[in-house]
Amino acid sequence: MIALLAAGLAALGALAVVLARGWPRGACLAGVVALSAVTAAVVVAPLEAPVALGEAYLVDAPLTRLWLSGMAGSLALVVLVALLVGPSSTFPMVACVLVAATGLSLALSDPTVALILAAGGGLLSLAGAGRAWEGPYRQAAVVAGLAVGAVLLASLIAPTSPALVLPAILVVGAVGLRVGAVPLQVAPLRAARTAPLTMVPLLSVWAPYLFGLLAVAWATAGPVAGVLDTPAVRDALAIVGGLTVVLAALAMLVQDDLGALLGVHAIGDGALVLLALAGGAAALPALVAWLIVSGLARTALAAWSVAVASRMGSRRIDETRGWIRRAPLLLPALVVPVVAGVGWPGSPPFEARRLIAEGVMPEAAALLVTGASIALAMGYLRLAWSGIQRADDASDLPAHRARRAAGWSAAALVLVMGALVLVVVVGYTAEGFTEASAAAAGWRPFQAR
Repeated sequence: MIALLAAGLAALGALAVVLARGWPRGACLAGVVALSAVTAAVVVAPLEAPVALGEAYLVDAPLTRLWLSGMAGSLALVVLVALLVGPSSTFPMVACVLVAATGLSLALSDPTVALILAAGGGLLSLAGAGRAWEGPYRQAAVVAGLAVGAVLLASLIAPTSPALVLPAILVVGAVGLRVGAVPLQVAPLRAARTAPLTMVPLLSVWAPYLFGLLAVAWATAGPVAGVLDTPAVRDALAIVGGLTVVLAALAMLVQDDLGALLGVHAIGDGALVLLALAGGAAALPALVAWLIVSGLARTALAAWSVAVASRMGSRRIDETRGWIRRAPLLLPALVVPVVAGVGWPGSPPFEARRLIAEGVMPEAAALLVTGASIALAMGYLRLAWSGIQRADDASDLPAHRARRAAGWSAAALVLVMGALVLVVVVGYTAEGFTEASAAAAGWRPFQAR
């Protein structure tokens, strides 16, 4: 089975990283090998029929294949970039554990277990940051409690009972907390602002996006679907989700830290999960396409941030002046994932945003939210302006030959990551390339098989 194979390889990789934790470069190498093995195994393994595992079922699907291969492959490249510019044992270990948990979460038919695993991934990511995370930890723990409470309550309440409003509120609250919707954005932003840049894809992207996807899949096809389909609830979700996207677009213009910039962008992208909750099961195909492309693009930009911060000696945007002249290969490495993540009319990311917004909003409001979602990319213009300016004395010093070679190699890897995002975006429209969009239309992970 694809999910079990991926989880097993990732778990072995985590063990190897733990054994090599005293040697950061060796730990990174172990992480790269394990995550690359997961990617290769997921891509080449044949799709199988449902297989019973105790009382639950694991199911292979094109969607599972694409999510796991994209996640593991992109994280392997981030680990490789970290190996070149700043090796650490923590990030590859947490990445391997999160990939293992993701494989099981995507395939399990028991929503309680799946949501616990998905919520637990957020806690693992925070633990890997290695700081005192009182606020973010508390928020992540509340997410798990709300989600599990929603699932258990819904299973005890009659399908037509008005009491289903309570589990619906719980799961919506859990999603809002996890993706950092307004006004619940403080803890996720604090984590992104102070965590190592390598941890941002785990803290702000793959972990919350996975939880949001599973929560939407359960809420829109499960017992609370009727509650979320009422006009009042749809309007409330549309207002909160749309407001979060617009405010995130404005906040992108004033961020002065690379981690905060990535965190705000992830919140703006993740807010579409709330709109998908309002849109119901019809929004699932667009949401899946959007979260995969957004996750890949955000991971590529995180790797770019790691490379530029290492080359310029700071993660403050105002202190990266002259990065284009010092590391010119990083310019296309920034432009490509930004363009791929934004998309163009007719492309999967562009159309997914539009379809999700138009499904729950009037035409004018949907146009505003779609435009704000695209305008999130405008925050990177400040990076371009910083790169054009003259470098300060500290960052303008010549680098050692070995460090310069590592920097060029890291920049080349980041460019490859951006190109992969573009390949996936184009590939979505190619028959037989991923088939994930078609598979998502009938994806019901929590139904008995």
